[in-house]
Amino acid sequence: EEELKKAPVINDVSKCVLCGMCLRGCVGGALEIDRKRRTWTIDPVACVQCGVCVEHCPKQCLSLNEAYTFTADGDSPEPVSFHLPDRKRPSPTLHFFHSPISQL
Repeated sequence: EEELKKAPVINDVSKCVLCGMCLRGCVGGALEIDRKRRTWTIDPVACVQCGVCVEHCPKQCLSLNEAYTFTADGDSPEPVSFHLPDRKRPSPTLHFFHSPISQL
């Protein structure tokens, strides 16, 4: 909970698919996606809280954090990573089609 206050944008990881659409409009270059590690990271220093990433997200899993305030107290906030749970891929399904064989 305390960690979430450090992020200007919140990612609902239960919906995120790491598609990268949020990166396309990020004017500050504040976002980073690591599909291998399944992380979505935001750099609070680079984020200008414009909301473009929220608008670009097709899964609607991003939201501006109302509780976040950037303070220039000399300490630069560290990037905040959201770790997505592992998703099981469905096992391949074999489809057998029965087609009548024409008689000769």
